[in-house]
Amino acid sequence: MSAAFVVDCSMAMAWLFHDEATSKTTALLNRLATETALVPGWWFIEITNVLALAERKGRITPVQSDAFIAALSKPRNRARRRSTRSRVHAPSGVVSKTSANQL
Repeated sequence: MSAAFVVDCSMAMAWLFHDEATSKTTALLNRLATETALVPGWWFIEITNVLALAERKGRITPVQSDAFIAALSKPRNRARRRSTRSRVHAPSGVVSKTSANQL
């Protein structure tokens, strides 16, 4: 993996909710194949909160939430983590209720 970039919660949510995706969010997702993304330490808390709200509103199922979290948490390499940021990896195979397309 080469250079790193920072991903915020709203960017990652566009990877799950395809109706929120843009060419820029897709381009960043594609960059994860060759680059490492860094996220703030509280990022997973933000992600979990959005997923809980989406479940409550019926936008996604608990199974989709679990799959998305598992995909984001899956380590790709053994690179050292920074103290204030975590690494994130491209989710795959997660489908939102709003689209039948996969990431």
